[in-house]
Amino acid sequence: MNSRDIFQNLDFERQKRGYTVREFSARCGISPRTWTAYKSKPDRIPLGVIEKAANVMILPMGELLKRRS
Repeated sequence: MNSRDIFQNLDFERQKRGYTVREFSARCGISPRTWTAYKSKPDRIPLGVIEKAANVMILPMGELLKRRS
């Protein structure tokens, strides 16, 4: 799994739970602009942001890293 897959999984789960980019990024401690920048360069997402995002959505890291088919 690469960083693009992780970003797509996070963004899919964000949308599924009804969070706007502004709400979600505020809960993760980043700006909405930073979240949007991660879309174009997902390899720059720090592990801490991934962990915070998983905690916000109450999503186990194993589920987050699982491939979607």
